[in-house]
Amino acid sequence: MALGLGLGFAITQLDPSLLRRPEPVSGAAAVLPGLAPVPAEEPEVDPYELLAAEAAGASGEAIAAVDRKIESAEREHATDYRYTLERAGLAVFGRAEHHEAFHLLRKAADKAIATGKAAEMLEQLERDGGSRGRLRKLSVGHVEWTELREALATEDRERLWHKPAPRPHRNGGHANAGEASTPKGKRTAERHAPHPERVPAPLMAAALLEDGKPCQALIALRSAPPDARLASIYRQARGECLGDLDSR
Repeated sequence: MALGLGLGFAITQLDPSLLRRPEPVSGAAAVLPGLAPVPAEEPEVDPYELLAAEAAGASGEAIAAVDRKIESAEREHATDYRYTLERAGLAVFGRAEHHEAFHLLRKAADKAIATGKAAEMLEQLERDGGSRGRLRKLSVGHVEWTELREALATEDRERLWHKPAPRPHRNGGHANAGEASTPKGKRTAERHAPHPERVPAPLMAAALLEDGKPCQALIALRSAPPDARLASIYRQARGECLGDLDSR
């Protein structure tokens, strides 16, 4: 009886929190009792994404500042084509000439091909060159754009640095066809044009004699190789030419 009363008294003196059902836990604490739950790690932010977002909102004088930031990151991530491609997008704004932009695009494509990401860059290029893309000014009417796309599609790095073929000219030739209209260009065209077949000296001399031009026939015979068969023509041309000179 005394033992029963003692146990009942002891139970009434226990801390009520000890009698609660334990709450379920998850994570590392569920596997290893006694450990506090480990908070989930936040995903690592890609530095390129931050710079690309900043470039997308840049305008006016801010473009140059963003370009310097991306150029610095480009040197740090030398094999990542995305930074160079981003700089090409910035090089388009506010410029009539696009030589620098295409140079950066070729550099980006070279990196993409070298790292096995040619298809990835080509897909991005198709989006950027669309009607609302940031590179739409480069995708229309530029042979360089076609060369760039084909180099990426074939993963041909050497093709990137070949000089593109000249654009067709309005007159049906190439853009440099107009050089022949200038005196210098005309002389160059004439120098490289095929020469007409030359008339043999004896035939030329005979024709000149018939036309009453013995002195010119004599001059034509100077370029003829020595031949006994030309002696009669030579004597005739010389005699008539001297006779003309004496008569004057």
